Parts: sequence; structure tokens; C-alpha cells
Amino acid sequence: MLFRSLILASPYMVTKTEKAVIEFTKTVAAQTNLGIMFYNSPQFGVVMSAQGLQELCRIPNVVGVKEASFNKDISLETHKLVGQDAVISTPDEWIYWAAKEQGLAPQQVMFANTSDWRFDLPGRNNLQPGELVARDDVAE
Repeated sequence: MLFRSLILASPYMVTKTEKAVIEFTKTVAAQTNLGIMFYNSPQFGVVMSAQGLQELCRIPNVVGVKEASFNKDISLETHKLVGQDAVISTPDEWIYWAAKEQGLAPQQVMFANTSDWRFDLPGRNNLQPGELVARDDVAE
């Protein structure tokens, strides 16, 4: 099996501060050449600020953030601070329209919901090419 990336979250039993999460991530990153997506979510005990996520994305093989804090301010600020240099995935549809209103470039906004896999079948992804449309194209 060939892996090119991994997803990393703060180990909630041992990290209680942003600084500890950053040090943990640096330690993991130093031990691998895989690209790292950091998963920012309250379920892991520490919700990183946009500035903390920016610091994480300065670690050479951290390629992006799944920004799932469910805090719109953190999500938007992360897109503004880091979106030009890293992949920022936000699991809420509102990010598309908020990004447009904020003037963020389209490549700065990516949507992915970790629960989507539950609706896929072997050999068939439920989102087929052409099914995703911009809000402007949706009839009210």
C-alpha cells in the first residue's frame, strides 16, 4: 500500500494548549515525509485558533487543515491567513457563499464532510461530475 498523506488531530489526552499541539505536530512531521492535513475539531480537545493553524501550516510537510471547529470566525480567518498557501477544508456549505462575500479566491475554499463516505458504495461515489452547482445556479 502506498500512502501520500495522513490526517492528524491533537491527542486530547496529552495536549491541552495550542503550543502543545504545535509541538506534537512538529514531532510527528519530523518522523515522516507524508503530507499532513491537520484536523481542527472540538472532538479532539483543543480547538486551534486561526493563528495557531497558520503556525501549523508553516511546518514544512503540513499541507492543509480540515477546519471543523464549527466556529465561522475561525474558519473565515483561517481561509484568509492560510488559504493562499495550504488547503483549507471546511465541512459546512456556508463557506462557499461567505468566501464569495469576503472576496476569497475559489482555490482557497474546499468543502469536505467526513461523513460523506457513509453514502458511497464500492465503485460509485454519490456525487457525480456536474452535480455540484454554484448557489447562483440553484432555483429558489
